Amino acid sequence: MHNLVVCTLCSCYPRALLGLPPRYYTSRAYRSRGVSEPRAVLAEFGCTLPPTNTTVRVHDSTADTRFLVLPQRPAGTAGWDEAALRRLATRDCLVGVALPRVCVPPPPPPPSSPAKMLEAGRASAVAEYGSMAPGALDAAYDNGAACRPMLGAWVARNLPLSHAERAAAPPELLDLQYGAGTHERFDFLPASTPAGGAAAASNADAPTLLYIHGGYWHMNSPKENNCFIASALRRRGANVAILEYGGLPTPEPQPVCEQCVQVLTAVEFLAAALAAGRLPGDPAKLVVAGHSAGGQLAGVCALHPRTRAKLAGALCISMIADLEPLRLHSYFNLSLPAARRRLIAPDDVLAWSPLALIPPAEAGVALPPIVAAVGGDELPELRHQTRDFHAACTAQGHAVTHVEVAGASHFDVLDGLASGGDAALFAQACRLLCV
Repeated sequence: MHNLVVCTLCSCYPRALLGLPPRYYTSRAYRSRGVSEPRAVLAEFGCTLPPTNTTVRVHDSTADTRFLVLPQRPAGTAGWDEAALRRLATRDCLVGVALPRVCVPPPPPPPSSPAKMLEAGRASAVAEYGSMAPGALDAAYDNGAACRPMLGAWVARNLPLSHAERAAAPPELLDLQYGAGTHERFDFLPASTPAGGAAAASNADAPTLLYIHGGYWHMNSPKENNCFIASALRRRGANVAILEYGGLPTPEPQPVCEQCVQVLTAVEFLAAALAAGRLPGDPAKLVVAGHSAGGQLAGVCALHPRTRAKLAGALCISMIADLEPLRLHSYFNLSLPAARRRLIAPDDVLAWSPLALIPPAEAGVALPPIVAAVGGDELPELRHQTRDFHAACTAQGHAVTHVEVAGASHFDVLDGLASGGDAALFAQACRLLCV
């Protein structure tokens, strides 16, 4: 017997337990074909059942009755503890479009191997996204679709705030070049309230937050539209630098590996400019923050040997800690004809996933204070990425603060950073900046 859950009428789904439904579950094709030809639908998800001796029973959810499939325990799991078995019960298994998959791990590599470091945080993720069909994986990381009802209003509210914040900055501190590319620029928005009572004209003691926006490394989200996050921090006495990177807007973005190098260069440039007095601020109080793909880049900066010693802290918001699911992603991992490669290549996963860059504390490597934050209402995969990063850092002996902002989605999680007050993200940023 194999059980499959659909909702033929209105996509009823156990949201309280599983969060937002995957895109395929709400599609008309799944809701109709799941009933009329369930074996064909299951085969398209890679779930092939024996042609005989297996009955497929389809359960139609309603507003009054929701169904979950209790997956059959697979062979080879004798002696597994509850936590290991729980990782096999993925969302798609609970809907019935997938079977639990037992991934036999390879022999453990030496403790110093990057693969060992990555495996420490991604064991549960491999089991989950490895069993996803491409369409399901796409939906699992589609933040735009998950936030569509509020996204337009959120953008419309923050755009004028960004433009006003940027317009108030001295023109000579805008579009500062940190690299050779025309897109390798940042806006430096100085503190509007001097830190520690110093003169507003110099702000020599002010801390600086370098903010890296998101956009899955290829969506055109220019720095000019992200200045809204600076308002409350500047009033608190911090400088805020808004970074541009990635080669956009151009016919195609640059590969993720090149974008990572760009951001490392930006941190080095900003640290040197602060130390030399070319920009106002204390070079010992430089903090990096990033959102979504920018969270991945902020994590790289906090962990990479080139930059970690130059930072006083890192705030990684809704980060992509493991690039592997995005590499497998059929929509976001673009083909780049000019570069003759994909946005994320297989080698990039170990080279630039924050999970792969965590050094063991016993090696004597000190990391700056790191906060890994995520919205409580974000897609399960995004929350999973943040939890995995926190767990991996802990396993390597590093203390990382994990914050889940209740009621926040992938985009409005930034509102607390922008508005200030007693918002959780703003409090964490102020703690890292010592303001």
